[in-house]
Amino acid sequence: YLFTTNSTNQANLDGSVYFWEQKNINSHFLTEYQGGYATWNPGAADINSPGLYVRATYQTYDGYGNGNGDNNGLSDNYTSRRFAAVGQGFIVRNGSSSGGDFIIDNSMRLYMPEAPDKMSNGSQFGRIRNDNTFVAMSHNGYDYVDIVENPKIIPQIRISSEINNTYVRENLLAFNQNRNNEFNKIGDAISPSVLDTDTYFLANNYKLVIKSIAYSIDSKLPFGLNALNETNTYSITINKMTDVSESVEVYIHDKELGTYNDIKNGSYDITLPQGQYNDRFEIVFKDASQKIIDEIIETEAEVTGSFDVYQNNTANQFVIKNPQSHIIKLFVMYDITGKVIYNKQNLGNEIEYNFPTNNLSSGTYITKITTDQNFEITKKVIVNN
Repeated sequence: YLFTTNSTNQANLDGSVYFWEQKNINSHFLTEYQGGYATWNPGAADINSPGLYVRATYQTYDGYGNGNGDNNGLSDNYTSRRFAAVGQGFIVRNGSSSGGDFIIDNSMRLYMPEAPDKMSNGSQFGRIRNDNTFVAMSHNGYDYVDIVENPKIIPQIRISSEINNTYVRENLLAFNQNRNNEFNKIGDAISPSVLDTDTYFLANNYKLVIKSIAYSIDSKLPFGLNALNETNTYSITINKMTDVSESVEVYIHDKELGTYNDIKNGSYDITLPQGQYNDRFEIVFKDASQKIIDEIIETEAEVTGSFDVYQNNTANQFVIKNPQSHIIKLFVMYDITGKVIYNKQNLGNEIEYNFPTNNLSSGTYITKITTDQNFEITKKVIVNN
């Protein structure tokens, strides 16, 4: 509601809300904190959208508030943040270079005690009622019972990257037919803090923890990696897919090595030297290298199938018909003992070749034709003289 119905906030904010999460450490000393910022984004300009949510990557902090990123975890909090409980703080960021106002008014306030079974992915709040009531009352005219019980479905893929065997960054990829690779504040979320060694989506020079795109098997989404140390390790996999067809495959394409790495059915493990890798990797939905192999196989079948190779005993000739004028690099004929009868190289691309067989003994012979693409046609023929 903060973004989808208020034009002033849409214009002046970057589109996301950031919530502090931390482990229960029973301390107010900053150096003992283990926590970070979770991210919520509306996901769609639709009041029934529950939004998109990425858990916090936990860090440790020095006395100046700088995150070290050398801790050991990822928040296990899946509490939806669309409705913030009383007293729940949050951070928003100005998304306008010219500044501007950020407006919160009473139309955004909502009285909503809830029942435990109303949200399939956990409570809207940190604490919930134990009875079975659900009441939603406000003065802005929206039916919040309908909003919660009939949410807009946004297919989502959670990508988890374990970095240096120490901490995990979660990146959320969502499918929305009205989105592309450009940055859009309703559906895309800028990272709350890019770590020295980290992973992120890229759009319009923004580093994102949430990216929405229209799904196409041909889509390609830039995926960046920061690497601070001399040696940096990443283990990247899909942690969870929600409302996504089982037929959807997900790969990381390493453009430098030309590899496609399946992260739906396994992990992509890579070690990188120090640097920033914003142009090397991308998320894709098909293995283009396999497609090329399939095309080559299909082409080989087409080429070899176009030849007509046979023994014409009436004319005492072995015949090669090449109606599509493929280039023949080699023709070899053997008898059953392996003796070479014919060895003809670089025959060209004539549509027909004839080789006399009247001087051969009756029997079985093996012929092999090799094209310039190294496709082979091997055939057994019987000569009757």
